Amino acid sequence: MGANDFYCKIDLLTKEASKDSNSQRYTVEVKGKEVRYEYSYSGFPDNEKESASRTLNDEQLSKIISYIKEKGIDSSIIEKKPNDANGPSRKVHLSLLLTLDGQHTKSDISGNYNIYRAEGQIKGVIIENKEYVDAVRSLIRDLK
Repeated sequence: MGANDFYCKIDLLTKEASKDSNSQRYTVEVKGKEVRYEYSYSGFPDNEKESASRTLNDEQLSKIISYIKEKGIDSSIIEKKPNDANGPSRKVHLSLLLTLDGQHTKSDISGNYNIYRAEGQIKGVIIENKEYVDAVRSLIRDLK
């Protein structure tokens, strides 16, 4: 596969609803070997932003592609759950577009990632694809 055929765009937003509420957004776009990365944090104790660009070498691109295939990130997943909860919670919204080996993948996952310390029985729905979200979060760290 040529590097020019590889495309990946990830938008991952996580929000914590608690006394220290905050949100984090990661946006990563890879075209061939060129990577653009943006990160923003809003909330307690302070806001921050970060951005970077870099070029992957052949070995790095090969490892990224292997990881994507190994973790099933090249599978399209659509999961939209309500994000109401009766206690502190962490919510997630993930959008992913991927072109790999001529195949196009589109994933969109949103809902509660966790609900913490709810009084009595937890009320709310947790997303089913936490492992997929975790694999994409790891991919984002590798691409930074």
